[in-house]
Amino acid sequence: QKAHIDIANEVAKKFNSMFGQTFDPVKTVKAGGGARIMSLKDSSKKMSKTGDEGIALSDDADTIREKIKKAVTTEPGVENLKTIYRLLASREPQIEENNNAKFKKDLAEVVIEFLRPFQAKRAEFAKDLGNVERILKESEAKALVIANQTLVEVKEKMGLL
Repeated sequence: QKAHIDIANEVAKKFNSMFGQTFDPVKTVKAGGGARIMSLKDSSKKMSKTGDEGIALSDDADTIREKIKKAVTTEPGVENLKTIYRLLASREPQIEENNNAKFKKDLAEVVIEFLRPFQAKRAEFAKDLGNVERILKESEAKALVIANQTLVEVKEKMGLL
């Protein structure tokens, strides 16, 4: 989240000014030029990661179709759905005048196809939890090496070593 990145950058900037260049600024990454995806049920609220206001990576095709079918079609709601379509399909949606039902069906299929590789990978991992645990342990070991190197550098610059 942006607020956390801002705090980390402020701490890094202060450290760098006191002890020399150590930390590079962290940049935020925004989807589709900063597009903000809103709730499917209330387009005035941000899409939540919990509840049924949004689409989860684990939602099956029927659930995705149902959620999009029930999405609000107020002007901001339709714009939100168009944004989702543009981001996932990398093209503008073709909407027949006053035919939100067809657009929603098309959008549901775009979402389903976009999520298919993620869901396939997730299913693959679910079949071999031992492999998942191995990957996590290897990643933890790599992260510890990097963190320890950074900690040594920080302590040296602060005169603690």
